[in-house]
Amino acid sequence: PFFMWVHLYDAHDPYDPPPPFKSRYASAPYDGEIAYADSAVGKLLTALRTKGIYEGALIAVMADHGESLGEHGESTHGVFLYDETLHVPLLLKLPADRGAGKKLEMRVGLVDVAPTILQEAGIPIPPGVQGQSLLTMINAASTATDDRPAYAETDYPHRAFGWSSLRALR
Repeated sequence: PFFMWVHLYDAHDPYDPPPPFKSRYASAPYDGEIAYADSAVGKLLTALRTKGIYEGALIAVMADHGESLGEHGESTHGVFLYDETLHVPLLLKLPADRGAGKKLEMRVGLVDVAPTILQEAGIPIPPGVQGQSLLTMINAASTATDDRPAYAETDYPHRAFGWSSLRALR
C-alpha cells in the first residue's frame, strides 16, 4: 500500500489556465482552470488504471473552497461565508467500486476525509480526531438525511481590511 497526495492549485485567482485551455476558455478563464484540473485528474486516473492499481485504490477528490464569481459582490473567495465558497465537491472512489454511484444526502465535511481514509486502511482513528468516517454511511442500505452541523470561518476580512473575522455554524 502507498499514500499519494496530489494538490492542484489551479482554479485560484489570478485565473490563467495553461495552453490549450487558455485559448479554449479565453472568455472564461476560471472555467479553463477547472477544465485543466479535470484533465490532470483524468490523466492520473488513467495512469492508475494502466498500472493496475485503480481497482484497489481509495481516491478522494475535493476542493478546499468554492469561488463566489461575483455573487454577493465578491469576485473570488475569503471575504464572506456564503454557499458559493463553502459548498464544495467531495467525491470518493472506494476499492472494488464499493458504494459506486451512491450519493449521501446529509451534510458531510472535509473534516470527515481523514477518518474515512484511516478506517479504510484499517488504522485506528485516534481519539480527538474531528469528523467521522463516511464508510458506515456509504455502506448503509438507507440514505439517512441527518443534518450534521458544519463550522466555517474566515480571518481574511480582518487581515485584509481590519474588519471582524467571520464564523458560521450550520
